[in-house]
Amino acid sequence: MQEAPSLSSQACGKCVLFGEHSILYGSSALALPLKNLRLQISFKAAENEKLILEGKENFPNSEEIFWKLLKKDFSDVPYKGEYIIRSQIPLGAGLGSSAALSVALHRLHRPHLSQAELIERSWQSENHFHGKSSGMDPCTIATEKSLCFKNIHEFETLNDNFLKDENYVFVLVDSTIRRSALSGISMGQKLKEENPILWENILKELQVLALEGKDYFENCLAEKLGQAMNKAHELLKQWGLSHPELEKNRDLLLANNALGAKLTGAGRGGFLISIFERRSWLTFKARQDSSRTCFIELRT
Repeated sequence: MQEAPSLSSQACGKCVLFGEHSILYGSSALALPLKNLRLQISFKAAENEKLILEGKENFPNSEEIFWKLLKKDFSDVPYKGEYIIRSQIPLGAGLGSSAALSVALHRLHRPHLSQAELIERSWQSENHFHGKSSGMDPCTIATEKSLCFKNIHEFETLNDNFLKDENYVFVLVDSTIRRSALSGISMGQKLKEENPILWENILKELQVLALEGKDYFENCLAEKLGQAMNKAHELLKQWGLSHPELEKNRDLLLANNALGAKLTGAGRGGFLISIFERRSWLTFKARQDSSRTCFIELRT
């Protein structure tokens, strides 16, 4: 009897430059693909269901979530078999791990989907993880483009020459604190209920910063972009989304000549995104103990 062929697919991670949380209230957001952080799935059809997870981090109920997702969204395809998932994308860190899994699974089992169909189906799958999400993560990951995102039917590709500019470098820094996206969303809801005027003022300012940030990013205005990132972080901090580890790392970055640094993603942990002049970054990087802090440079 001929052995079933092995199939595979993959997807990248993502980070948010501006607009996390405010995207849920009608704002635009700027999101960047993390092409050097990838999730890979290998699959071989079989009667028995088996899942092997290879990566630095896994949630205690990862396997249960995985099979529930398959049964809900892939019951119309022959999904039963053996899976191996290798992921470089940290879980619960705001870098799109659940969306990457959703995109990769649809690429695996529905390879003939158009890009629009892939985004739509992956968004529906991601909703099983976060409730109703904005769709920004699967859209950015499915296209692997820097996006100005409004919703899955309204987004535009950004000019990302800034990411290719050898004079500057965007760097992600890990707080090592892991949270679910829902915990960050609940903080916004709490502030809205307790202080609706402050919540609305912060929301308006975040919406303005997303539009200004788009102009600064596309026109490679590094100092203005850094200032906007710093302002966005302070607003998100007022929203209750920072964490002492984020603040400690951010202070370190700014003390070593980062032009700007802000939390990215759901917050209350996860990563910071920062921008440096490359010369300053190389000087700072050379002084760091790589075993203590995780730095990830964004690559095109």
